[in-house]
Amino acid sequence: MHGMNVVYGDTDGDNRDEAAIYVGCSDGFTQNGQLVAGYVVFIHAGDRLAVIGSITPRQNPPGVYPTALTQLEFAPGRIVVQEKWYRPADAHCCPAVAPPPSGPARETG
Repeated sequence: MHGMNVVYGDTDGDNRDEAAIYVGCSDGFTQNGQLVAGYVVFIHAGDRLAVIGSITPRQNPPGVYPTALTQLEFAPGRIVVQEKWYRPADAHCCPAVAPPPSGPARETG
């Protein structure tokens, strides 16, 4: 299930959805102003929420716009996020390079 900036899914098999919430820093108007992007992942911990980790791009090359994170999906035991990398000549709207399929974005936490 997808919300505006939240994706829900059960990755740990407990029949309770975890939530991956998009976080980023930008000028609020265009992709030109995007500085960083990532997801913070929450689980149910009793009657509270607890952060279990974050998902960030595998790379953010210098001299180009920040890596775009797209298509977050929950799967058994993992969360997969697709990335789009900018090349120096790419338009601000459209990162053109998808990284090789070597695995999901880096998870920390």
